[in-house]
Amino acid sequence: MKTNKRMLALLLVWMLLAAMPFAAAEETALGSVPQRGLILPITQEDLAAGLRLEYAVLPTTFDPDLPVLQILYTDEPVLAQMQETYLTDDLDEYTRAAMIEEMRTYSTTSVGDILLFEKAIYESLTQDGTAIADVLGVSNAPVLGENDGHVYVCLDYTGLLSAENAELLERVNAAVIRANELMNAASFQPLVFAEGEFDQPEVTFPAFATTDLSGNPVTSDIFAAKDLTVVNVWGTFCGPCIDEMDELAAWSASMPDNVQLVGLVSDLHSLEDAETLEMANLICESTGADSYLHLVAGVDFYSLINQVVGVPTTFFVDATGAVVGEPIVGANVPGCMAFVEEHLNAQ
Repeated sequence: MKTNKRMLALLLVWMLLAAMPFAAAEETALGSVPQRGLILPITQEDLAAGLRLEYAVLPTTFDPDLPVLQILYTDEPVLAQMQETYLTDDLDEYTRAAMIEEMRTYSTTSVGDILLFEKAIYESLTQDGTAIADVLGVSNAPVLGENDGHVYVCLDYTGLLSAENAELLERVNAAVIRANELMNAASFQPLVFAEGEFDQPEVTFPAFATTDLSGNPVTSDIFAAKDLTVVNVWGTFCGPCIDEMDELAAWSASMPDNVQLVGLVSDLHSLEDAETLEMANLICESTGADSYLHLVAGVDFYSLINQVVGVPTTFFVDATGAVVGEPIVGANVPGCMAFVEEHLNAQ
């Protein structure tokens, strides 16, 4: 999602110079997020362009309540087009409101995240010089700094988000650039978590209707065929994901009859994204991972993908479609195998 305009440049410069103290105070108030111990210089102009800050708590294997500050971007042109297309005069007030909320969710994406790791957890994850980016399975995860016993790690989405529409992609990339500017300019303040903030519901796997990489329809009914389904969320951009796929393929071939492995390509949202589709198929063929099913992460997976801190992330889903155990973040096939064996033995 992105932005395009910049008129009245001289007037804006004059306004900034004439009202600098007021503007600085306003920015500080807008970007003050004590529940994450941060001050970001977000402005009214950023808000008007579709950016906003939002607290999140993500469940991970290393921290079941990982605090996150998300920089979200809502693409207003996409939202307006959806509303014009789908909001008809015969809708009642409740249905209209629900549809608008759903459309806003669909047209919103995270363009930057700041993760708050407890210092002891961060140090355990990065011992022996392991980069935190490798732990998370992302290409770039700069450390912002340390504050109140936490290490702050930024997720940089530069070059990772995609859109089929060139103008939309331009707006998305502009939002990512601005999110990085905000994260790089962030400063710390006392960290104050809200009471009850970490009382989060368990992760659930959404009902879905999508396709595999060949275009064959697949629904969440596939879970009913097995006692346990291992869902490996991966991305075509993710080195650790690709490195473990030959091991996953070998494991898939030796799984008991009541267990199956399914891949979910997190950055492939439509078969019309020919470039990503081709890359996904090439990766699967070269690693032997074409021996098991891979799904397109269409709109039904939005809520799930939004909960994924980094790829690969592996979920375990029972025959009813419920997530069992905790997701495993990072390339850890032995850990996944151990969980499956332990779960089956407990049944």
